[in-house]
Amino acid sequence: MAQLLGRIRILVFLAMQSIGANPSLVVAQELPPYRGTMVGANDGDLLDFECSEISTGRIECNFVQVLLRTKSTQEEFEASLASIPDILKEMESDTDFCDFILAYDRVAKGETLDDQEMAEKVRNALEEQLKSGLKDERSLEKVDLIEEALIEICENPSTETARNFLEASHNIESDVCEAMFNRYTQQFVQVSEGLWVVESTPSGECGIINTSRFTADPKYPMLWNYEASKIITNKSGGEIIPCSGLDERPQPYFWNQGPVLKNCTYLD
Repeated sequence: MAQLLGRIRILVFLAMQSIGANPSLVVAQELPPYRGTMVGANDGDLLDFECSEISTGRIECNFVQVLLRTKSTQEEFEASLASIPDILKEMESDTDFCDFILAYDRVAKGETLDDQEMAEKVRNALEEQLKSGLKDERSLEKVDLIEEALIEICENPSTETARNFLEASHNIESDVCEAMFNRYTQQFVQVSEGLWVVESTPSGECGIINTSRFTADPKYPMLWNYEASKIITNKSGGEIIPCSGLDERPQPYFWNQGPVLKNCTYLD
C-alpha cells in the first residue's frame, strides 16, 4: 500500500508540472510522508525514512540516521592539555616506558642493543607491528608521527614536548571520521494538512515528550522536511544525568539541505 501511494504521488506531481498546474493546489497535501532522505542542518547527518499507513491519519515510519563524528575535535584537544602535569608526573615515576621507546628507536635506526632482555621486547613489538598489517601510507604516517613525538618527550620531558605529543595524537585523528548508525521507529498522526506529529506521552524519569514532526515543503508538498524535537517535563529529575542538562533544541532536517562542512578526509 505504501509503495502504491508513493508511486501515485510521484505520477501526480509530474503530471501537474507537465500541464503547468500548481501541485500544491491540486494534490491538497492529502498523501502522507512515504520515503526520502534528508540532511541535518546542524550536524550534516543523513536521515533516511520509510513510512507505511497504519490507519487513516496514522503512519509508522522507520528511520536510519547516519552520523559522521570527527574522532578528535579541537575542543577535545584543548581539554586534553589539562592532563600534561599528570603525563609528566607519570613519566617521572615510571621510566620503563621511555626506556622501551628509546630502545625501539635505536633498533629502528639499525643499532644493536646490549640489553638482551630489552632487545627481545623490541623484536616482539616489531613483529606485532608487521602482523597488524600497517602497510598503507596513512597508517604508517600515524605510527611515525606518534613515534617522533614520543621520542621527543622521552628525551626531553617538558610541558612543550608533552603538548607536542598531545597535538600529534590529535592531528592524526582530526580529519578522520567514524560513522555511527541509529535505527528507530516512530508513529505519527496527521494534525493538519502537511503536518504530521509523533504520538508521544511523557516517558522516563525526565518525562520526555517526543514532539518530532514532518512538515510538507510549501512549494513542493509531496516532499517532506523533518524536525527532531522533545520537551523535558520534569527538569528536576535524573540521578545519573540531570534532566535539566538535556538538550531541547530542535534538530531540523531538509530534503534540499545544502552542503554541510564535515572535516572528513578519511572514514574509519
